[in-house]
Order: sequence, then C-alpha cells, then structure tokens
Amino acid sequence: MFSPWPLEWWGHYFFVVQLAIPLVLAAVTTVWFGIGGVRDLFRLFRDLESRTAVNDLDNGVVEGHMSLADKAELESVDRGGRRDAE
Repeated sequence: MFSPWPLEWWGHYFFVVQLAIPLVLAAVTTVWFGIGGVRDLFRLFRDLESRTAVNDLDNGVVEGHMSLADKAELESVDRGGRRDAE
C-alpha cells in the first residue's frame, strides 16, 4: 500500500514546501502590509491636517523630567486653575 516515493516526487515535494508556499505567503503578506501601511499613512496625514488644538509648549523639550506642556498644566492646576478639556 505504501511504497517509497520516487526521487523526482521528493523534488516536487520540497519545491512546493520549501519554495512555493513561503513565496506565496511572503507575497500575500507584503501586499497586505503595503495596503495597510499606505492606508494608515493617508489617515495620519489627514488627521494631522485637521488637527486644531496645538500647544506651542509641546515641542519635545523636557525640563525636570517633565515636558514643558505638562509642567505648564501642572502649574496651572497647582495655582487653582482648572484643566482645559482636550
């Protein structure tokens, strides 16, 4: 019922298992991530363009282990002011 495969069958088997399937999966994954990445880039730039609440202190500067925007907000809260709704 079961007999050893001929040598050429092994060649086809390893071609399919070691080359064909990984290449197809790599192509599908590349297309999938490419479409998703481009879509997300368009969303990012659309959201950045429509952004309205811009804090001039939020420029990446850190002072005393705290960003300048957070420091200004904390000082405002400490003085008894209210937090601005974001």
